Amino acid sequence: LSSADGCELVDATHRRRICGTWGTGRAVSLRSAKQTDKDKWQNIGTWEDIMNIRGSNANAQAIVNAWRDKQPLDADIDCHFYSEEELAKPKFQLKQMTFDEVYQTERFPP
Repeated sequence: LSSADGCELVDATHRRRICGTWGTGRAVSLRSAKQTDKDKWQNIGTWEDIMNIRGSNANAQAIVNAWRDKQPLDADIDCHFYSEEELAKPKFQLKQMTFDEVYQTERFPP
């Protein structure tokens, strides 16, 4: 392919789909996934704070449950309005757990 032909090919195919789907592949989208608008996100607390108080705080537990179940969280739930004492509880509490218990609750970061 000569340079001139290469330039013409690039110009002719710029912003054009040069592949397609057929058969069972028609169900597959070739477009990029729509990006979420992060400006609409609301800060509900830090991962560390929420995980540290999830055993003693209903809002933190609701946040963890919504994250784990991939469900939307009620708009009035967050972990920003709690005392420093509650947020300053020991960060590491030793507990004997089985591998399945740990793997199930800590598998995916937010």
